[in-house]
Amino acid sequence: QMSIFITYCVIAGTVADWILQGLMQMDRKPGGSKDDELPHHPIIAALWRVMRYHLGSIVFGAAIIAILQMIRAAIAYIERQTKHQESKVQKVVFYCLQIFLKCVQCCCEKMTKNAFIYMAIYGDAFCVSSFGAFGILWRNLIRVAAINMIGSWIVVMGKLAVAIL
Repeated sequence: QMSIFITYCVIAGTVADWILQGLMQMDRKPGGSKDDELPHHPIIAALWRVMRYHLGSIVFGAAIIAILQMIRAAIAYIERQTKHQESKVQKVVFYCLQIFLKCVQCCCEKMTKNAFIYMAIYGDAFCVSSFGAFGILWRNLIRVAAINMIGSWIVVMGKLAVAIL
């Protein structure tokens, strides 16, 4: 998880540098090593910022996901250990519990990813970034849904094109 989250932050930081460089070039600001200049190597600069300033936040986010995965594994272990005394109610309870925990883990992974992207762009801490990312998604909920639907449609069309060719 850590390497994936570091990658999210580095990519977001690099893209933010690239966008800012485009905006600053309109103002004729050069790339360089001074504070008011943009870096010549944005990937290395983004990796440096992530390792220096955001590594603790990445560990915190990865720990949240790891705790959820461990709870799910413990529930699965308890379910396997009580398999010989299985009743229909017990089976339904374990099934519902696993589904609920999987949904919580999926939501936490999505929010953590968005929080890391927000953190890489704005430089805020993990919790502040989580609230900021959630606020952006909530304010643009219809746009997010539309982009996801269009993206899914494009993926299906791409798969069909590959299958036909």
